Amino acid sequence: MRIIGSLDSQKHAKRLSAFLRSKGIENTCEIAFDKAKDRITCSVWVHEEDQVDEAYAFFQAFEKDPENAQFKTSAEHKKKPFSAIENPNQIKIEDKPKRALPALFGVTYLLMGICVMVYFLNLMQETTIAKKQEGRTIVLFTPIQYALLYDVPPSL
Repeated sequence: MRIIGSLDSQKHAKRLSAFLRSKGIENTCEIAFDKAKDRITCSVWVHEEDQVDEAYAFFQAFEKDPENAQFKTSAEHKKKPFSAIENPNQIKIEDKPKRALPALFGVTYLLMGICVMVYFLNLMQETTIAKKQEGRTIVLFTPIQYALLYDVPPSL
Protein backbone atom coordinates (compact mmCIF):
# COMPACT_ATOMS: atom_id res chain seq x y z
CA MET A 1 0.00 0.00 0.00
CA ARG A 2 1.50 3.34 -1.06
CA ILE A 3 0.36 6.93 -0.90
CA ILE A 4 -0.17 8.75 -4.19
CA GLY A 5 -0.96 12.19 -2.75
CA SER A 6 -2.87 14.39 -0.34
CA LEU A 7 -5.86 16.64 -0.93
CA ASP A 8 -7.25 19.44 1.24
CA SER A 9 -10.91 18.75 0.45
CA GLN A 10 -12.75 15.66 1.64
CA LYS A 11 -15.24 16.10 -1.19
CA HIS A 12 -12.43 15.96 -3.77
CA ALA A 13 -10.82 13.00 -2.03
CA LYS A 14 -14.14 11.10 -2.17
CA ARG A 15 -14.54 11.93 -5.83
CA LEU A 16 -11.00 10.78 -6.69
CA SER A 17 -11.40 7.62 -4.64
CA ALA A 18 -14.68 6.73 -6.37
CA PHE A 19 -13.10 7.43 -9.76
CA LEU A 20 -10.12 5.19 -9.00
CA ARG A 21 -12.47 2.41 -7.85
CA SER A 22 -14.43 2.71 -11.07
CA LYS A 23 -11.13 2.12 -12.91
CA GLY A 24 -10.49 -1.01 -10.79
CA ILE A 25 -7.89 0.56 -8.49
CA GLU A 26 -8.58 -0.29 -4.85
CA ASN A 27 -7.71 2.59 -2.55
CA THR A 28 -8.28 4.11 0.86
CA CYS A 29 -8.55 7.73 1.95
CA GLU A 30 -7.08 8.66 5.31
CA ILE A 31 -7.91 11.85 7.16
CA ALA A 32 -5.07 13.41 9.15
CA PHE A 33 -4.31 16.75 10.77
CA ASP A 34 -1.32 18.46 9.19
CA LYS A 35 0.36 20.58 11.88
CA ALA A 36 2.53 22.42 9.35
CA LYS A 37 -0.49 23.61 7.36
CA ASP A 38 -2.74 23.75 10.45
CA ARG A 39 -5.60 21.96 8.69
CA ILE A 40 -7.00 18.54 7.92
CA THR A 41 -5.73 16.76 4.82
CA CYS A 42 -6.94 13.62 3.06
CA SER A 43 -4.28 11.19 1.86
CA VAL A 44 -5.12 8.70 -0.90
CA TRP A 45 -3.49 5.28 -0.56
CA VAL A 46 -3.42 2.68 -3.35
CA HIS A 47 -3.51 -0.96 -2.21
CA GLU A 48 -1.75 -2.68 -5.12
CA GLU A 49 1.85 -1.75 -5.97
CA ASP A 50 1.28 -2.51 -9.67
CA GLN A 51 -1.41 0.17 -9.90
CA VAL A 52 0.49 3.01 -8.18
CA ASP A 53 1.85 4.59 -11.39
CA GLU A 54 -1.53 4.57 -13.11
CA ALA A 55 -3.24 5.98 -9.99
CA TYR A 56 -0.58 8.67 -9.63
CA ALA A 57 -1.19 9.78 -13.24
CA PHE A 58 -4.92 10.06 -12.47
CA PHE A 59 -4.09 11.98 -9.26
CA GLN A 60 -1.97 14.52 -11.15
CA ALA A 61 -4.73 15.04 -13.73
CA PHE A 62 -7.27 15.37 -10.91
CA GLU A 63 -5.13 17.95 -9.11
CA LYS A 64 -5.05 20.14 -12.23
CA ASP A 65 -8.84 20.08 -12.74
CA PRO A 66 -10.85 18.38 -9.96
CA GLU A 67 -14.20 19.53 -11.41
CA ASN A 68 -13.59 17.77 -14.75
CA ALA A 69 -16.55 15.64 -15.86
CA GLN A 70 -14.15 12.71 -16.41
CA PHE A 71 -13.80 12.27 -12.63
CA LYS A 72 -17.52 12.32 -11.80
CA THR A 73 -18.95 8.85 -11.25
CA SER A 74 -22.35 7.62 -10.16
CA ALA A 75 -20.76 5.46 -7.47
CA GLU A 76 -19.24 8.38 -5.54
CA HIS A 77 -21.29 7.91 -2.40
CA LYS A 78 -22.03 4.16 -2.49
CA LYS A 79 -18.90 3.00 -0.68
CA LYS A 80 -17.28 5.11 2.02
CA PRO A 81 -13.58 5.40 1.18
CA PHE A 82 -12.50 7.09 4.41
CA SER A 83 -10.73 5.20 7.16
CA ALA A 84 -11.30 7.93 9.75
CA ILE A 85 -14.10 10.23 10.91
CA GLU A 86 -15.65 12.34 8.15
CA ASN A 87 -16.63 15.24 10.39
CA PRO A 88 -13.47 16.93 11.75
CA ASN A 89 -15.45 18.33 14.70
CA GLN A 90 -15.86 14.77 16.00
CA ILE A 91 -12.13 14.07 16.14
CA LYS A 92 -11.14 13.79 19.80
CA ILE A 93 -7.69 14.72 20.99
CA GLU A 94 -6.91 13.17 24.35
CA ASP A 95 -5.11 15.33 26.86
CA LYS A 96 -3.82 12.52 29.04
CA PRO A 97 -2.16 9.41 27.65
CA LYS A 98 -3.65 6.14 28.83
CA ARG A 99 -1.67 4.10 31.32
CA ALA A 100 -0.54 1.14 29.31
CA LEU A 101 0.51 -1.43 31.91
CA PRO A 102 -0.35 -0.37 35.47
CA ALA A 103 0.71 -3.80 36.78
CA LEU A 104 4.35 -2.94 36.00
CA PHE A 105 4.26 -0.15 38.57
CA GLY A 106 3.69 -2.77 41.27
CA VAL A 107 6.68 -4.78 40.05
CA THR A 108 8.83 -1.64 40.10
CA TYR A 109 7.83 -0.83 43.67
CA LEU A 110 8.49 -4.45 44.71
CA LEU A 111 12.02 -4.34 43.27
CA MET A 112 12.67 -0.99 44.93
CA GLY A 113 11.51 -2.43 48.27
CA ILE A 114 13.84 -5.42 47.92
CA CYS A 115 16.77 -3.09 47.17
CA VAL A 116 16.03 -0.99 50.26
CA MET A 117 15.82 -4.13 52.43
CA VAL A 118 19.15 -5.44 51.12
CA TYR A 119 20.74 -2.04 51.77
CA PHE A 120 19.58 -1.96 55.39
CA LEU A 121 20.60 -5.60 56.00
CA ASN A 122 24.06 -4.78 54.65
CA LEU A 123 24.22 -1.67 56.85
CA MET A 124 23.36 -3.78 59.92
CA GLN A 125 26.12 -6.27 59.03
CA GLU A 126 28.64 -3.43 58.58
CA THR A 127 27.84 -1.97 62.00
CA THR A 128 28.12 -5.40 63.64
CA ILE A 129 31.54 -5.99 62.04
CA ALA A 130 32.69 -2.46 63.00
CA LYS A 131 31.73 -3.10 66.66
CA LYS A 132 33.75 -6.34 66.70
CA GLN A 133 36.83 -4.54 65.36
CA GLU A 134 36.73 -2.07 68.29
CA GLY A 135 37.69 1.11 66.48
CA ARG A 136 40.16 -0.36 63.98
CA THR A 137 39.34 0.44 60.38
CA ILE A 138 39.70 -2.62 58.24
CA VAL A 139 38.33 -2.66 54.72
CA LEU A 140 36.45 -5.85 54.00
CA PHE A 141 33.26 -7.10 52.46
CA THR A 142 30.13 -8.03 54.36
CA PRO A 143 28.62 -11.46 53.60
CA ILE A 144 25.86 -9.82 51.55
CA GLN A 145 28.37 -7.80 49.48
CA TYR A 146 30.51 -10.90 48.96
CA ALA A 147 27.45 -12.90 47.80
CA LEU A 148 26.23 -10.18 45.43
CA LEU A 149 29.60 -9.24 43.86
CA TYR A 150 29.96 -10.36 40.27
CA ASP A 151 33.77 -10.36 40.17
CA VAL A 152 35.28 -11.08 43.58
CA PRO A 153 38.96 -10.05 43.75
CA PRO A 154 41.33 -13.09 43.95
CA SER A 155 42.92 -11.75 47.13
CA LEU A 156 39.73 -12.55 49.03
